[in-house]
Amino acid sequence: MALCLLHLCADGATAYLRTTGAYRASARFGQADAAFSAWLGAHPRMTLRVMADLPDEQFLIDALPILRGQERHQLIERRRSRLFASTPFVGIRPLGRADGRETLLFHALTRPAALQPWLDALRHAGARLDGLHSVADAMAALRPHLPSGAPTCAIAGLTHTGLRLTALVDKHPQWSRLVPATAVTDLSTDLPNICNAARDHLVARRLLHPEHPLPVVLLPGLETFAGALGAGLQAIAPSATELARRCRLPPPGPHTDALPYILYGAGRRGLPQFVPPDRLTARPLRAVDQAILLAGATAAAIGAAVAIKFMADTRALSDTDARLTAEVVATEDRLSRVNAALPPPPAGDPLAATQSLSRLQDARNWPTRLLDRLSDLLEAEPDSELKSVEWQLPPDGPPVAVAEIALPAALADTPPALAARLDRLRAAVISAGYVQASLERVPDELDTTRSVRLRPAPEAQPRVVVRFSPAPPP
Repeated sequence: MALCLLHLCADGATAYLRTTGAYRASARFGQADAAFSAWLGAHPRMTLRVMADLPDEQFLIDALPILRGQERHQLIERRRSRLFASTPFVGIRPLGRADGRETLLFHALTRPAALQPWLDALRHAGARLDGLHSVADAMAALRPHLPSGAPTCAIAGLTHTGLRLTALVDKHPQWSRLVPATAVTDLSTDLPNICNAARDHLVARRLLHPEHPLPVVLLPGLETFAGALGAGLQAIAPSATELARRCRLPPPGPHTDALPYILYGAGRRGLPQFVPPDRLTARPLRAVDQAILLAGATAAAIGAAVAIKFMADTRALSDTDARLTAEVVATEDRLSRVNAALPPPPAGDPLAATQSLSRLQDARNWPTRLLDRLSDLLEAEPDSELKSVEWQLPPDGPPVAVAEIALPAALADTPPALAARLDRLRAAVISAGYVQASLERVPDELDTTRSVRLRPAPEAQPRVVVRFSPAPPP
């Protein structure tokens, strides 16, 4: 919601809106007439703050008994109506407590006839009134940005309204005068005169020691008259560029005056209020309202952060899903190409073909296993002699091998030794792991179709026959 500063002076009012970091004139009105009401109607959502820049202001310091609550409010109102019966526009500022009494600063705008028509127009138009303030308080709001650190000083500024000087004591205005622009004849004379009047007032109120000079801060537009201030006055002319930087205003032009800085001070919060609270239509938020709004804003920020995090996680999951889907599609494509490159499966029963291949592989390995086993037997019986080996590979049955082994001839004459040798040979044959073997006597005539005779055996040599076949799978 935009804030509009209505700069009210003796010859009319100017509306200023904040754009590009500074307040700029938006409309000018000579009086609170129909044109002003129409302008208010065209900006129903605008909040207005009236800044009174009038010659007549009065300051008064008074001490009251320390009270609290409603009693304090009623006492202050009675005191205000007694001191300033002719004007309702009085700002009250506490200055401190001492010796059981509270010191208050009463600041009154003593020309209500110049203010009332404009406030009535705002009320009839239903405008949002933020408050009524004095230019003296706006100048005091510049105090933190000014180079002077003295507790008592004065600020002088020149605007189209005229020459204004405000004296501050402990950052609070306690004297302010406006020399209208029509009455300004020579600034080299008018400026020292108004500064000396402020110094005399402060000395008379014992707010400034008579032997101490009064520091006078000359706002941009008056720096060339610093040398015109005489004895008892200390001129301080801050740089316009530096002051604009401190106030976060755009760089000043070559012919700037004090108005941009006064408007900046008028836009600050916490200025003394001259309109009764019941007359305000744009009341400031209470502490409870501010807490509720802050809690709502915090909850909204947390909700937004959670939503952003959820969206980010969802997007990450979506990207991961898309990547995995692409990998699955690529894998399926590679598998389809591999399957297309493979030869077609053989016709017939795959199980029968597999079993046939397995039997062929066993038959292929059978001679090697047989010879390995015979080698083991002969190594265990070094005085024995292999006479013949024959094997058969039937197409529809397991392979069979028969080996004839001749024992030493000396065993024929010793039956006990021959029996012991046959028992040992039988035990060795039975222990074959991957073949089945049996031991038997050789008949007189071996009827075989395939035989390998290594050498003829003597008739007296005893002979045995070992029959081999594949062992069944475990």
